[in-house]
Amino acid sequence: MIVDARTRFLYRASLAAFAATLAYTFLLSRVLPNELASPLGTLRTPIIAFELARSRLDLLAVFGAGDDPGRNARIAAMLHGHELDAGYLVVYNLFLDRFNADSR
Repeated sequence: MIVDARTRFLYRASLAAFAATLAYTFLLSRVLPNELASPLGTLRTPIIAFELARSRLDLLAVFGAGDDPGRNARIAAMLHGHELDAGYLVVYNLFLDRFNADSR
């Protein structure tokens, strides 16, 4: 099978974007908090619990009350994760765009 230069470039760009997406996913998993302050139904992941929070009690379960010693660390980790998430959107969209270009 003969592959032209453009196709080879698109495959490599797609692979690079995929690798960047995986690296960013790993980075975010290390930065975002990994446990809730208190149980919240069936939700186990703080980022999902935060995104689905509908009340003050839900947010307290994610971050903890004012006297919780881990509260500030969870808030700081969530803020830092959300700052990094902007970059994740870029690399993930680049991956989807390259992948889509490869399938045309």
